[in-house]
Amino acid sequence: MKIVYIKESSKIQYVQGFLVVTKFGEELKVFLDEVKTIFIESARVAITMPLLIACIQKHIEIIFCDQKHNPIGTINNFNQHSVSLERIKSQFNWPTLDKENTWMVIVKMKIMMQSKHLRRIGNAAYMQLENIVQKFN
Repeated sequence: MKIVYIKESSKIQYVQGFLVVTKFGEELKVFLDEVKTIFIESARVAITMPLLIACIQKHIEIIFCDQKHNPIGTINNFNQHSVSLERIKSQFNWPTLDKENTWMVIVKMKIMMQSKHLRRIGNAAYMQLENIVQKFN
């Protein structure tokens, strides 16, 4: 299963079983049945209704981001797989401490990934993030 990232101004649509991404006059086609998630990081993306309907019917999650590239919302099918629905219901019933610990792990992993990215591109700010992660340990 694929995760499709849309990072630039483009049009995304559903055409004969394919997710078609059009940007700067060029088309990229991805067989929609191979897609698990569509991650939209640009506010300059036009999405057609047939694509939205096909994604909902095929249980493909669409995640939207704000101007700072932080996820702010999703589109999901109301009738998600029963195992996923049961998992969500059980997580709502977790003790508060478990929820807090899980959230801390998620934040820690996000900071670690950002630190690795900064290190990879040669930005010395990665050291500050590594120090923050060490405080979690």
